[in-house]
Amino acid sequence: MSSNTWPTQSKQSKSQQLGYQSRWSEHPERLAWLVLLSSFAIFVLLMVTIPLAAFYAIEHSSVNRPAQLESTLGTLLLKPFRGSELIAVTSQREDIGVGSVIEAAGGTTQGTLSFVSSSEPPQTLGSMQIYAGTSIEVERIREPFFERSAQPYQVTLRLLEGQARIFNDSQLGQRALRVNLIIPHGSVIMNREGTYEVSTAADQTDVIVRSGFADVRHSNGQQELVGTGIRIGMSSDGLLQKDAQQNLIVNGNFAQDNIGDVEEWSSQVFATNANPGSVQFVEREGRKLAFFTRTVGEDAHTEVDITQEIQKDVSLYNSLVLQFDVRLLNQSLAGGGMLGSEFPLRVELFYTDIFGKVVRWGHGFYYSDLLDDADPNNDNWILDRENNDKIPQGQWYTYRSPNLITLFTDQQTPPAQINSIRFYASGHKYMSFLSEVYLFAE
Repeated sequence: MSSNTWPTQSKQSKSQQLGYQSRWSEHPERLAWLVLLSSFAIFVLLMVTIPLAAFYAIEHSSVNRPAQLESTLGTLLLKPFRGSELIAVTSQREDIGVGSVIEAAGGTTQGTLSFVSSSEPPQTLGSMQIYAGTSIEVERIREPFFERSAQPYQVTLRLLEGQARIFNDSQLGQRALRVNLIIPHGSVIMNREGTYEVSTAADQTDVIVRSGFADVRHSNGQQELVGTGIRIGMSSDGLLQKDAQQNLIVNGNFAQDNIGDVEEWSSQVFATNANPGSVQFVEREGRKLAFFTRTVGEDAHTEVDITQEIQKDVSLYNSLVLQFDVRLLNQSLAGGGMLGSEFPLRVELFYTDIFGKVVRWGHGFYYSDLLDDADPNNDNWILDRENNDKIPQGQWYTYRSPNLITLFTDQQTPPAQINSIRFYASGHKYMSFLSEVYLFAE
């Protein structure tokens, strides 16, 4: 029976095949249309998918980029890759890549990690200021491969401990920057222009938005968009209650309006029978700056300043802290000059105490010491080293004052009102930068 069954099935299969062939033979136009329509469908598919694939590749292809690390005060320690030995960093390095671990020792150590594009000329898109007792790990630094891509320059860092300040200079007309900072309790995404401070400890992380907006995400799924002037805490339990830290300075980042004016700040130039200095508001290295300079002219005393009227009552505050960034490039007079007041940059705060007396408090910055230069005539000039800071030349330095409420009270002049603040450069020749001015009241 099996020998009779198989031939029958084979004959049926052959007859079916002959039937199919006869159909196409009788109607060849059907085969032609099928081939034509299939070819057209494949053509349309390729016409759509190839440009889309090319667009996707142009838009999303990226390459690793190194960051720049500079020790601005003290010595930073660097592990170039996982498992490597720590090496000391005392100058600028341009090879900080994925896997690098950066540590700032105790004391007054500071450093800057900068994110620079590969464009010509290179642009500093943002940076991270690292402070003493801080350790960070670089997990990702990627830049779009194609210049026409609209994707941002992407940075992922892990803050292991300590505190850091992030500057994002995402301006129109240049590559945007997206910083994802991973912290013990979650992450903070900073993809807009602004300044952000993050400090972490074993039990709590604090995020402060000085300007801009930060997307704060807890590891438990909580998420919140935090705006300018807001501080939010994070613990193992979740996001903590937000509070505002009042900044008495207006426009401390020197933002310009549509016609180029810097609101709330006024400037003056002082020079008698001499070429005057100047102060300009510029953008450099991903920051908005006040630039004080005098580089030409005879040796004669000149002075340039910027001033803001504050007029705020501070009698109910327990804490008042002044913070800003300064960078000194040049000074021709060592120390603070003959009278101890001619600095390449100095700040003065004017306040009225509870007795009604107007008091002036000041703090200067210099890099050229009286005993360091070759001129013995200035060795006996006045220089108050306790109340003025010697800082490295050409590097950013963050100054943070002690609690001024306590300081002024200890000096028997408890403050009732802050009247104004003044920054000036003075001397014969000078060049200095000022950035990110805050007067925090709590």
